[in-house]
Amino acid sequence: MKKLWFSIALLVCFTSGFSQVPGPFLRQFNANGYLFNPAYVAINDQPEANIFYKKQWLNFKDAPETTGFSLQYPTKGRVVLGMSFTSDTQVLLKNTTIMGTFGYVLPISNYESIRFGLSWGYGMNRLDLTDEELNTNDQAIRDAAQNNSYMDGNFGIVYTFKGLRLGFALTEIFESDPFNLTSFNEFKLSNLRNRLYSASYRFNVGPREDFALEPYALYRESADGLQNFWEIATTAYYKDRIWGGVSYNQHQGVGLMLGLNVMDKFRFAYSYEFPPFEMDASGANSHELHLAFQFGEKRSRPIMSRNNSYKRTVAQKRREIKHNMRQDQKAAERVAMADAVSDFKAKKEPTPQTPVEQPVYSHPATELETQPIPVEQAFARTGAPPKTDILEPGYYVVVGAFSVKSYAFRYAREIKSKGYTATTALNPGKNLYYVYIFSSYDLEEARKVRNEYKAQNLFSDAWVFMMPGD
Repeated sequence: MKKLWFSIALLVCFTSGFSQVPGPFLRQFNANGYLFNPAYVAINDQPEANIFYKKQWLNFKDAPETTGFSLQYPTKGRVVLGMSFTSDTQVLLKNTTIMGTFGYVLPISNYESIRFGLSWGYGMNRLDLTDEELNTNDQAIRDAAQNNSYMDGNFGIVYTFKGLRLGFALTEIFESDPFNLTSFNEFKLSNLRNRLYSASYRFNVGPREDFALEPYALYRESADGLQNFWEIATTAYYKDRIWGGVSYNQHQGVGLMLGLNVMDKFRFAYSYEFPPFEMDASGANSHELHLAFQFGEKRSRPIMSRNNSYKRTVAQKRREIKHNMRQDQKAAERVAMADAVSDFKAKKEPTPQTPVEQPVYSHPATELETQPIPVEQAFARTGAPPKTDILEPGYYVVVGAFSVKSYAFRYAREIKSKGYTATTALNPGKNLYYVYIFSSYDLEEARKVRNEYKAQNLFSDAWVFMMPGD
């Protein structure tokens, strides 16, 4: 009877389609997408460490159990790195894997990118039997009880555009037999039919956009077709501080999710999984826990150069501004020469002292208001170009304005030290140095960026400034 029971257990291990990749057995895709698709490594552009644990069918003996941790680290360039360790136990079969991940971010625009990820590592299968249980004449059990090592790996790609993320992963790129009799499996590519497709979209809602919704869908495809499943879920966020959601898995049923973000450093996510509808058994619920610790500075991803038409437009605007400044300089020089001649004549031919109205000079329409500018200010504005750039026509999300250039530079450095992008430029009409975090020719795009920062309690005093053109 004991031999029969062990044989049944082994059959369960085989027919359950034990996989080298633990991700699809987990419920909370939005908590750590890296466990599902290697291209999600450090997708938040911040170093972080994660611990996860899942216990299925809580009141059943030898029920499936998964534990592990991962590290994700974005470099200052386009390379991202990761490492994961996973231990997965199903009945008597225990699988342990450790893998390293190399990722690369290919930026397309400010909000658009394609991310690649390749994981490579080592795995080991072990049948957990006691010496007494191994004392059997069943050769299959004795062979399966020996430690077995193999090469493991997966590959993924993710397309991102603002809140949209579309992913595809090959979850098993090397082929291995869990009960191979050799000490290390022969290096062989799999048929690449183990795949995972994912799609998610996050968007803000509400008058102040404090709330956000993120629905997502997954579909897993296996080589034998026995493990195919789909899953859909929706998560609601409040200022990214607390969130909750519900998901439905084709085979595992309904699950509830709850999460909490503590001081932008610790993230806690928990899900409770109800028994599948077709399983009439109490205590068949499951629990899943994710803990994340974010450390270091948030990285600013390098942005690919804009298209040629945009660059031509920027170059043309620069030329127009420089031309206007040269005209200002010539006009100011003419006024100064006329004043010098008048002073010379006044010295040679004294005249009664009568008040003379000071000449004025009107600056070209490069600002919102075009009030006359005194000569002294015209000289001051039209001298040698300042070391900082001048605001070009467009829309800017401004977070600070300073009359002293060094103060503006210092504030910009403080923003950059926290992992955000900041630029300093002169508004010549106001004679103020603006510190801005975003610029665009699209007013709605600038407003949306400002609202996104405010929704995260960042730069609450930010405003959108329009620099008009000619």
